Amino acid sequence: MKKVIFLAIGVLLLFSYGCCSREYAREQVVPVQERMTKYETQTTTMTSDIAQARKDAADAKAMAADAQKNSRQAMEMAQSASTAAQGAADRAEAAAKRAEAAADRAEAAAAKAAKAFELRQKK
Repeated sequence: MKKVIFLAIGVLLLFSYGCCSREYAREQVVPVQERMTKYETQTTTMTSDIAQARKDAADAKAMAADAQKNSRQAMEMAQSASTAAQGAADRAEAAAKRAEAAADRAEAAAAKAAKAFELRQKK
């Protein structure tokens, strides 16, 4: 019987040693809970930073697309202006050639008139 009592006391001591008080449990849980709260806050901050970075990247992409579109339009306008300028230069060159030909004809006519005047004067 003594053995059974000692065995029962030993088992009770063994099980009672494994149990802990509520205060001890709080002391152990509170630091872990504080760290978890800190990590949750950091995670929330990082998540919002990532969302902002994605938004900024999307805005930058949109701005780049607009810039590319404007660049294409400017290139097309420059090509159109270049074509128009080349046409104007060609027309100016043709007009200059016609003016030169007209000047040559006028010079020839003036020479003929001068010769005719001289012939009349000699008579």
